[in-house]
Amino acid sequence: PADNTWSAITYGERFAAVGQSGTGNRAMTSINGGNALRVITDYDTDFLANGLPQNVRFVDSYFAVTTDEKKWIRSEANNGLDWNALDVGTAEADPDDIQAIEIDNNDVYIFGSETVETFDNIGGTGFGFQRNNVVFNKGATSKDGVVKTTNGIAFLGAGKDETPVIWSLEAGQLTKISHPGIDDTLNKMTLEDLEACFAQYYAEAGAFFALFTFPTVTLGYDFASKLWHERESSGLRWRVNSLTTGYGTIFAGDSIDGRIGELALDIYDEYDNYIEAQVSSPNFANQGERAFYPKIELTMEAGVGNADNPDPSVTFDYSDNGKTFKGARARDIGKIGDYERRSIWRQNGSAARMRINRFTFTGKTKRTVIKLEAEIEA
Repeated sequence: PADNTWSAITYGERFAAVGQSGTGNRAMTSINGGNALRVITDYDTDFLANGLPQNVRFVDSYFAVTTDEKKWIRSEANNGLDWNALDVGTAEADPDDIQAIEIDNNDVYIFGSETVETFDNIGGTGFGFQRNNVVFNKGATSKDGVVKTTNGIAFLGAGKDETPVIWSLEAGQLTKISHPGIDDTLNKMTLEDLEACFAQYYAEAGAFFALFTFPTVTLGYDFASKLWHERESSGLRWRVNSLTTGYGTIFAGDSIDGRIGELALDIYDEYDNYIEAQVSSPNFANQGERAFYPKIELTMEAGVGNADNPDPSVTFDYSDNGKTFKGARARDIGKIGDYERRSIWRQNGSAARMRINRFTFTGKTKRTVIKLEAEIEA
């Protein structure tokens, strides 16, 4: 059902999902190299022997599942329908609840609410996974706010008596990647909003994005540029709630009406709606003294008009206090083939202490910013 949360994993021809069924019981389904979707408990009742399943991942030919009894279990090799009640592990460094499970370099990371423990597959008979005594004193705030990245794991979390921030775990090193502005945004959220966070990850054109979606906002981090951005859909948080890559295409599931779309750099609308984008300059200042701004020029790729938007424009406004913006004026970007078009704003007044310049793009056209130049007079 659309109103219930599921955790799912695919590996080759194998698929598994953990979620809530219509009867209110959590169940798991699995495909093993075929087209039949099967309920595990119809085949093996040991699946529920260690608690109700919460999250699922795939490691070393096993499906690995966390439960609501502070345990995690594994299936038999390459068989999501075969489970043994004795094949179970526990996270014991701290009595916190298990929030999530993630895999990196074939190591299993068990995320509690205040700690992270790791397990290695040592083989042999029985469960086969053993704690390696590596413990991180930060845990996951949200069950779905943990995501695998290209080189590690990113997650929303905190330690004991700490407020949540966003972390990256790479090569055994835990690094805080959220800056004070992001931290302030998180600090203003309620606990319910933080616990509702879900994380996604994808790579595109040399960028590597980790996205953290909350009820009202989506925060995105690019591991290549180490910069943050926000994504919105018509004043709401980014409406995409699932991403997957296949056949050379990034597919995006829509949280509003269930459509599957394509995410690409040459697509300039969002489920038939135009995409609004904003970019702001750093603070311009004259060492605390008044400054005049007779000319502002934004150099863009010009002549990008198309059939949907033959005469695109960009709107400039500014703020002298960092809170309110004024002086909105639009300039053309250039019709198709108008490659010499320049976007210039003159007579921009003066500012006593500071000036932030903001540019807003709408319409279904390409928008490429090359540079921003300003004439500033003391």
